[in-house]
Amino acid sequence: MKTCRVCGALVDDREWNCPECGATMITSGGSLSLKTEEPVKKKSGNRMGTTVSTGSGLTDILRREDDEYDDVDDSPVIMGSLPGNMSRGIEEDEKARKKAKNDIRIMTNIFKVIFAAAVIFIVYLFVTKFIMKDKGADSYEALVDIYVEAVNEGDVALMKTIMPEFISDRADEAQTLVDDMDGVEFTSYTIKNKEALTEAHIDIFTDEIKLSTGKNPNLNEGYYLEVEFVGKNKDGLEIKAVAVMEVYRVKHLWYLYPDTYENRAFSD
Repeated sequence: MKTCRVCGALVDDREWNCPECGATMITSGGSLSLKTEEPVKKKSGNRMGTTVSTGSGLTDILRREDDEYDDVDDSPVIMGSLPGNMSRGIEEDEKARKKAKNDIRIMTNIFKVIFAAAVIFIVYLFVTKFIMKDKGADSYEALVDIYVEAVNEGDVALMKTIMPEFISDRADEAQTLVDDMDGVEFTSYTIKNKEALTEAHIDIFTDEIKLSTGKNPNLNEGYYLEVEFVGKNKDGLEIKAVAVMEVYRVKHLWYLYPDTYENRAFSD
């Protein structure tokens, strides 16, 4: 029996490890000694090496020089740190994940902006087409219909809808047209004459709009209308009246130009 120099336990001569502490035991010169390990020493050409010191002072070096270890990063791991190439790989993966998240966030924001713009455009179309629909006449016949309704109802606001907005005193002009037929109720009308206005007339009207609004109305056409109205006066007697009008189409609506309006004599 021998005594373990590490823990002092009795160890059988045939045992290589202490049964108490597990220390490796070897016999050198009849005495029991502790086998110790020294730090790994690197030599040129070695990829992995282990130096073992025996009790007799002899050193055995185990080498493995296979080329498969040429790309192995043998930098030391200190206090939980990772080898350089592994650490760089993790950092690159983290950067890639952050970039992917950032790209997704950017695309999401772009989609939100496009969606919001589409919603605003749809709302705009709905409001302008159905809620704030332009009041006015989409044909010169419709213009005459509005004129007749405004006269019969004495509706100055309705009469204003067939006058160009650039006329600053169109409320007064509308009132004049309504008063001109005061006490009259039209039952029918006939367009007796229609003549296309000359380019000179259209140019004059265009210049007046430009001067007042600074905008080009892009007038497409205009007509000189002679309209015969049939109706009753306030005494219930049937009458006829003739009105002369100049009408113009500005974009998609028709307007009466009050400066050229003329109400001719009544007949019964």
